[in-house]
Amino acid sequence: MGKIIRVDPSQIRPSQDFLKKETLLFISEKYKNGDFNALPPIPIVREISEGTYISIDGHNLLAFYTLKNIECEVYVAYDRNDGIKGNSEMINKRNSDLVERFNNVISIALELETKGIRTILDLCRFTKTSL
Repeated sequence: MGKIIRVDPSQIRPSQDFLKKETLLFISEKYKNGDFNALPPIPIVREISEGTYISIDGHNLLAFYTLKNIECEVYVAYDRNDGIKGNSEMINKRNSDLVERFNNVISIALELETKGIRTILDLCRFTKTSL
């Protein structure tokens, strides 16, 4: 069974090489207005060693927290069927991504290293993302 932890997003490695500018702007606006319930669901990560994680889903939210230097909560999944509890369209999408991507994120993260993308901050730089 997975668990929710608080973590510095700099401890999380990405498993994709893109961010969605419109999603980041949406997150920034909702956060600025204090509309925290409108934010995307909690990011899902996989622990690869103690204190080191790979993002499975939620890269845009992690990028926002990284750029704002905000510690955040993440859901640590321990296997591909270890989804977030709840039943909304976004949670169902996150859980679907978990099933699809859990086994591949380590090899994807290693591939991203060849592009110089080892952290969420590297991903922000690679995609020229700022807020």
